[in-house]
Amino acid sequence: QLVREIADDMGLDFKSFSHDWILQLAQGETKRHIFGYNFEINSATAHMLASDKAATSSLLKSAGLPHVEHKFFLHARLHKHISGQGNWDPILDYAKQHGYPLVIKPNEGTGGNDVTKVENQLELEQCVTKLFGKTREISISPYVEIEQEYRAILLDDEVMVIYAKMRPTLIGNGQASIIELLQRKSIEQGSPHSLASKAME
Repeated sequence: QLVREIADDMGLDFKSFSHDWILQLAQGETKRHIFGYNFEINSATAHMLASDKAATSSLLKSAGLPHVEHKFFLHARLHKHISGQGNWDPILDYAKQHGYPLVIKPNEGTGGNDVTKVENQLELEQCVTKLFGKTREISISPYVEIEQEYRAILLDDEVMVIYAKMRPTLIGNGQASIIELLQRKSIEQGSPHSLASKAME
């Protein structure tokens, strides 16, 4: 919806494909696309680096920038790329070095899918085993209490937009159903796409 509004304000032609997963902005014969969370202005390499948690961590460390460390581990079936001792000892060493809780996640991907906080060695083993059943690369990081997460959009090294991720909340009144509360909140926020409709879907 926000991209639609921007396109309208700037006099750009707007088209949506694949249930809004691909957005096209056009001005005359010039067309640009937004694919999921990716903007056409970035190079393929920039996209790959940003999608790889451990790679991003390594580059930020090399540049001396603050970051949450992400340690990379490969599935044992890719044994040609890991040492003969395998993964388990290095994973346990990492856990001893940083202590619990730890966060285990696929090394690539967005949206918080399969991200797990583990409190002890048993949970660590269970989570690592489960993840390696789905993916060939995982990353492990220390758990850090964060009050608020911010995202920045840069253009030519200048920050153009900064925004915070706000978790949606509802406060019940002891009478209305969840759907009714969602409908009221949607109306209050002036949302063109009802939260209640999404909930019912």
